[in-house]
Amino acid sequence: MTMLKIFWRNKRADSPRATVFLLAILLALIVVLGGCGGANGATEGDTGGDAYPAAGSEAGHGASGASVIQTEPETTALADPAIPVAIPPDAQAYAYFAVFEELYGTDTALNFESNYLALDLTNAMLADTAPLIELVQNFCDEHGYTLLLDSHEGLTEKGYIESMNFTEGFLISFSDVELGSDKLITSASKWSSGLGAIGSDYTVELKGGIWEITDIALMWIS
Repeated sequence: MTMLKIFWRNKRADSPRATVFLLAILLALIVVLGGCGGANGATEGDTGGDAYPAAGSEAGHGASGASVIQTEPETTALADPAIPVAIPPDAQAYAYFAVFEELYGTDTALNFESNYLALDLTNAMLADTAPLIELVQNFCDEHGYTLLLDSHEGLTEKGYIESMNFTEGFLISFSDVELGSDKLITSASKWSSGLGAIGSDYTVELKGGIWEITDIALMWIS
């Protein structure tokens, strides 16, 4: 500013050259001052704004303590333990179930208006009865029966059988003669009362991965 005052005293104020020179100096001062202000503003903007990481990136808390975004880790779906495992068709349970279905479909008057289906596996050689019970339970669910796992004696003690009559159900029992990896021989029966029962000796064999009844002998009816 001192230089401008000296120049103004030495030059005539209305001189065109003096006017141009003065305007040039003023313009330079404006540019310099404007640049300093912009730099200060940029610095304040860099330090005062909130920082956010790019989408999908992981981060913790910064040195300033500001909260940052953190993505959730990926999860792997696990098998639902409630879903039952399919019983293979060559399982021994299907040998018994083949006899069960044969008995159920024979002399259906014994099943008439029944609420209970009792299953007696006391004399069955099957080591793991759970798959067979699952098959019979599914059958009961489809046909509207309540499944009872009990013997003739147990049903009598509990009051289901009175005076040799299972008035609200019927009982299917197995008494095995032989059980192998590919063959079952069993004496099975369906009982509803002292005067309402059937039974036979059944031979069931595994053929082509499927259990089939190959012989029915000594059928009896009471």
